Amino acid sequence: MASEWSSLPTALNSSLDGLEKAINDDPQFNGFTDTKAMTKPVTFGIQTTENDDAILITAAPGKSSVSTGSAEKALFSLMATPHQWESLFQAIPKRPYQSFGGIGCHVQILK
Repeated sequence: MASEWSSLPTALNSSLDGLEKAINDDPQFNGFTDTKAMTKPVTFGIQTTENDDAILITAAPGKSSVSTGSAEKALFSLMATPHQWESLFQAIPKRPYQSFGGIGCHVQILK
């Protein structure tokens, strides 16, 4: 039986509404999007290694957005196993599950 963490959009569904506001209010995230170098929106995904369901973040100058869908819509995707994501999103993550690097997250270039 598959865990709810097999699909990141399913596992984090209750938190997705606040994610868009959080990234648009984040000075570090906006430091990457509010530059002359960013001439068009870029979509990246966050997903598990078990399926194509992804949280899609479209970073754009001025305002970014969050949606869910196929990872194929993304330029690249951050991937980790369901267990690694579940461990990262614990209220108090144990070592090494405290960062993308610590969970063994890898980047898959899709386009």
